[in-house]
Amino acid sequence: MPELSEPDKKERRGVNGGEAVLGDGRKVELADFPERVAARLLDPVVAFLLVLAALIITLVDSFLSSFCGECVGLRHVAVRRTSLIASLVVFLFFLAYERTSIGASGQTRGKRRLHIRVVNRADGKVPSPAKAHVRSLVPAAAGIAGSVGGALADLRVPALAGLALWFVVYVSAVWGRNGRGWHDMAAGTIVINDPAHQQSQTEESRL
Repeated sequence: MPELSEPDKKERRGVNGGEAVLGDGRKVELADFPERVAARLLDPVVAFLLVLAALIITLVDSFLSSFCGECVGLRHVAVRRTSLIASLVVFLFFLAYERTSIGASGQTRGKRRLHIRVVNRADGKVPSPAKAHVRSLVPAAAGIAGSVGGALADLRVPALAGLALWFVVYVSAVWGRNGRGWHDMAAGTIVINDPAHQQSQTEESRL
């Protein structure tokens, strides 16, 4: 199976823009990294989960402050455990959501709004459920490992360590060949501008 070609530097747009050649010889337009970040931030499910986790931790801390203001040690342990549990729930939910969305259409709601899509690097088709699972598992596993490590290191908010590692997986697309992060390389996928949207724009311009 041929490897994807390196995008021509003259065709790069922003970070990781340009074109790549799929395994079947077709050219595709790579999604810019800023678009991918915006798609992630615009994804309402991810935003909701992060806000919910922060809210739960804050409520627990506030409750223990009013219930036992002098119990500093108790508050520290409770907040740390709550942060760990909340982060594990968030990353597991994220895994299920991302795997289902990418496996069904190659797009989450955020990616659909930004008109970008995850496809197989070999043939440009929607990733299989197995590939979608691997692609979603890599960042989720990094987040869980970071949260557990943060808890073992006695961090007050272990979720921050998990969130940092989760973020690093996605940032790896900046230096990855063809804008492919570690999760894309593990799953054999690539993120491109949605061909269907490009076709509709071309047809509209002809009218």
